Amino acid sequence: MMDAGETIVCVIRHTVQTCLRGVTLAVTAVAALPWFVVSLFCLLLLPTGFGVVLAPKSLLAVRRQADRQRRWAREWSGVTIAAPYRSRSNRPANRLLRAFRRCGWVLGDPATWRDLLWIPINVPVSVILGVTPAAMLIAFCWTVGADYEAVFHGARDAPRGFLAQV
Repeated sequence: MMDAGETIVCVIRHTVQTCLRGVTLAVTAVAALPWFVVSLFCLLLLPTGFGVVLAPKSLLAVRRQADRQRRWAREWSGVTIAAPYRSRSNRPANRLLRAFRRCGWVLGDPATWRDLLWIPINVPVSVILGVTPAAMLIAFCWTVGADYEAVFHGARDAPRGFLAQV
């Protein structure tokens, strides 16, 4: 059985870990937004031929971001989310044919389109949910500091943040 000191240390460690994970989640979600824009631009370049080479690279970067989120879900909360991607064909081909096959493999996979649609939804949700624990910790510390000042420096009424804490 843990004593009070160990319990407080455990709660503080868990709180700080949660805040750091949330901020990490928010930052990586915002960092994925340029990949969304680049992927759309590369898809527009498909008719010119440049998109055949560039679109798979950008869409695979979006896929890596989604895989990172799945890995964090497994590591942080024990929730396993299977990767929904189709396997890649390993048939031998020359370089040009290989580029077209790779493009067809990435564009033909429904999971690619789900990942692409996932980014604009993930950004605001991850930012809000990711920053909330840190914002609540800052608000808590601010309120406790203001209450401490009010209680120990001569205030006769209830502390300023008392109702907010209740």
